[in-house]
Amino acid sequence: ELGTKLLMICLSATVFAGVVVSLLMSTWFTITIFGFESQVICIMVFVSIFAQMILRFLNIKYRMEFNTKAFTIQAILTQFCFKSLVIIAAVLSFPIVHTISFNVFGIVVLALAYLIIQRKSFFSFKNTFNLKAYSPVFVFALFSAPLAICLNLNTFVSQQMIAHIMDVSMVGIYSSTGIFGGILSALQGGFSTFWSAYMYKNYQDEQQTITRVNEYLLMAIIVVYGLLILFKDVIYIVIGPEYQSSKAFFSLTLAYPVFMLAAETTSYGINIKKKTYLSLLCFLTSVIINGILAFILIPIMGLKGAALASMISGLCLYIIRSVIGQRLYESISDLKITIISILFIATMAIIPAFTSNIVTMISVFCMIAITLLLNRKATIFVLRNCKALISRKKTGGP
Repeated sequence: ELGTKLLMICLSATVFAGVVVSLLMSTWFTITIFGFESQVICIMVFVSIFAQMILRFLNIKYRMEFNTKAFTIQAILTQFCFKSLVIIAAVLSFPIVHTISFNVFGIVVLALAYLIIQRKSFFSFKNTFNLKAYSPVFVFALFSAPLAICLNLNTFVSQQMIAHIMDVSMVGIYSSTGIFGGILSALQGGFSTFWSAYMYKNYQDEQQTITRVNEYLLMAIIVVYGLLILFKDVIYIVIGPEYQSSKAFFSLTLAYPVFMLAAETTSYGINIKKKTYLSLLCFLTSVIINGILAFILIPIMGLKGAALASMISGLCLYIIRSVIGQRLYESISDLKITIISILFIATMAIIPAFTSNIVTMISVFCMIAITLLLNRKATIFVLRNCKALISRKKTGGP
């Protein structure tokens, strides 16, 4: 009943917003976002949002049932439609309107297919208009729902600043680092999918385990982030020569998703205590910091200034969320190691953008080594488990 009510409210709001914007503000909307006028694309955007909402709710249902296989298949199919259909349209040399329409058509078909598959397990139209017992849910959602907007708004602000202060073509170069951000976002999404459920279920009884995970996560972040920096030349071969100029600041643009991932183990106190308005204030503060710094730094440093603004706003967001989250629920066992780890992450972001390649490689390698030494117990634990896993695979064990 809760899922049905919330989905109906979201879809109704989307239809209302889509009709108003498409009929009255399509010119402003498409020129602001895409740089050209098209009422058809405006309509397609809201049709896509409509279908994405359906898929999102149905995907959450699988997640709440701990149906890992179905959850993963549906998530992969959704991303496949998003990415592959655009590539196919590009290969077929479709114009932009046909490309977007082709992409939206695929998303809509997938949403309809899963509506049929999950119609009996998801929907319950009993007492559809009775909302008396749901006031706590709506209060929680009122402040947590805008967080997704703030996440996208942070990127949107940077892109708009670049487009207006520099040139629209520069947005493409800045956004080319998105392939690396996508890797880290995938890690965050995968970790969050498991971790959020674990936290809500075990925060009262498994606090010691939860505090250890904070150390393991920070160690893993530094190692993965460091390896991305060390092997950036190899990875940039995939992107192509036209975007090589973004190599100078890609570590800065990666810092924001890195700090978002790091906060997964330090900020859950806000949600556990149902103080979601604090999260909204934190994210709004981050967006404002990013906007102000981008406005100041882009004219001085160009694309590197936009990336630096994003990195600083991400660091500020991590600090604010973590300080508030730890006051509400302690999940950090060793504050000194956590502070050192965050300083290492910030340093890893800055050094490649402002120093030579040799200095970068030596510095990053040293920070990875120091991190592994500081977390000796965690390092040994991980190595032992990896060794045991490999041994089981070789012997055909489970």
